[in-house]
Amino acid sequence: MIGDLLAHLMEQRLFDVLRVQEGRTYSSKVFASQLWGGTAVLDGTLDIDDDQVGKGVDAVQALLRGDGAPAFDAADIDRMRWQIALASAARLSSNSDVARALFAGWKLGWPPSAVDQASAELASAGASEVEAALRSCRASAVVSAVAPLGATLP
Repeated sequence: MIGDLLAHLMEQRLFDVLRVQEGRTYSSKVFASQLWGGTAVLDGTLDIDDDQVGKGVDAVQALLRGDGAPAFDAADIDRMRWQIALASAARLSSNSDVARALFAGWKLGWPPSAVDQASAELASAGASEVEAALRSCRASAVVSAVAPLGATLP
């Protein structure tokens, strides 16, 4: 759940920088995944006009570079936790939803109780947990840019 929180925070930061501050039109999506053995992955896409790719890459790298200051403050984290909680209120509303969640957890080696613990993990997530996850991302980040043939990338 920390990965999901970080993914949403990163999307919001891209919105704040690219749409609000820079006035750019773009679309982005950041996905958090858990893999067998405890590995967590953040994977994202950013679709932006060719002539603005530099701004997009700069915004992503600024998040991943870090300058020693916390990337997200407590208010950012509280707001995002609330949005995720609202969006996931019906996440396990049917037997098939519960079965899928249990099976996905089982494939990762998690106990069945992990399904119930996700909400508690989100509720207790704070700046230190988010920063720890972001430090891990920073240590192994790969950023690549793909553009149409003939386009010039920064």
